[in-house]
Amino acid sequence: MTGASAVTGTLLTESALEVASLKRAMISSARRTILLVDSSKFAAPGFCTLCDVSEIDEVITDDGAPEEAVNILRSAERTVTLVSVSKALK
Repeated sequence: MTGASAVTGTLLTESALEVASLKRAMISSARRTILLVDSSKFAAPGFCTLCDVSEIDEVITDDGAPEEAVNILRSAERTVTLVSVSKALK
């Protein structure tokens, strides 16, 4: 399981080179990779590229994620799990 500073289209980015490098190594050695990001991460790209969403098996985010962004991820044939924020806070 990993996170990202930003998700823009099918591109995942980070704000620091060292963090991106470490996460790339983790993704390449993992049997299954899950991206966990809240809806605020669907924004302009960060400083450096982490990977393309094609390297991720599943994306978990909250139901506040923009519908267009979710559709882009699903059209890239990724599993997208939306978690209801109101239910999670109870």
